[in-house]
Amino acid sequence: KDRMKEDVRPEFFRSFVPRSYNVSLLNPDGASQDRMTGKIKLYDYNPEKGANNDHIFRTIIAELFKNDWAVYKNLPVDIMILTGISGGNGSGTFQDLAVIAKDACPYPGNVRVYGYIMLPDTADKFADTVKAQMSLHRNGYAALKELESKMSLVMEQHATQTVATNDGNITVSATNLPFDYP
Repeated sequence: KDRMKEDVRPEFFRSFVPRSYNVSLLNPDGASQDRMTGKIKLYDYNPEKGANNDHIFRTIIAELFKNDWAVYKNLPVDIMILTGISGGNGSGTFQDLAVIAKDACPYPGNVRVYGYIMLPDTADKFADTVKAQMSLHRNGYAALKELESKMSLVMEQHATQTVATNDGNITVSATNLPFDYP
C-alpha cells in the first residue's frame, strides 16, 4: 500500500493510476471489486518471485513455448482467457493479459486469442447488498466498453492504442487486436 501512495508511486504506475486512487483497496484478498486494483496487482512487483507479475506471466508463456511447444512450432496456437468481469481481478486485467500473452508467443503469425468472458449476472447471487450488486454491473459494463474500444480498431485501419507493461509498450491496432474471438 505504501508504494502506491500518490507522493511515492513509481513512475510506471503514474501513467495509469488516478491520483485519487484509494490505496486501502490493496490487500492480499483480490481486487476488492475494483478494476484499477486488479490492474495494479497485474503490474506490481512480486517479492516471492523477485519480478513484476506481468513479467512473470510473460516468462511462463515463453518457457512453455521454448520447452513443451517447441516441437509444434509450425502449428497454430490458441490462447484462451477465461474470466469473470464482475469484480476487479478479471475486469481489470483480462485485456492486458490477452495482449501480453499474444505478444509473448514466439510464433506471432500462428496465434489466436479466445476470450471466454462471464458477465456480471452470473455473480449476482454472491452480492450481499444492492450496492455490491451495482458494483458488479459497473465493472462488467466498463470492461465491455473498454473491450469495444480496442476491438473497434478494426474499423479504423490507422488507429492504435498502447498497452504499457513493465517489459515495454505493446501496440494494439487493427492487425493486432487483443482477442481474435471474444
